[in-house]
Amino acid sequence: MTNAVYTMTVRALSGVVSERAAETMLRAVLREQNIAPDTVSAQEMQQLISGSLLDRLSSVMPSAQARRELQSLSGQLESKYPKAPTLFTQNVPLATWDDAEGARPSGMT
Repeated sequence: MTNAVYTMTVRALSGVVSERAAETMLRAVLREQNIAPDTVSAQEMQQLISGSLLDRLSSVMPSAQARRELQSLSGQLESKYPKAPTLFTQNVPLATWDDAEGARPSGMT
């Protein structure tokens, strides 16, 4: 059984890659972190999005595109679960893996 955070993430990710690939990637990163699909929290998902999931998605598309897609997904998580911290919005510093000058979304300085 899966929860709403997992389901929403798979749906959003399946807009980027196939639904099967989205589910496979997400289950793999959850398994690596010993997190169950039915108990993953929005905060845990945000951490996975900026780490393991970004790494996996970057292996199938350009890193900048993967980052943009995951920023969108992160925004969806943040709007649906406002108490979940996000790693992609203007209110927080960039994640540690965001080291390229041009990697900031438009509007960020």
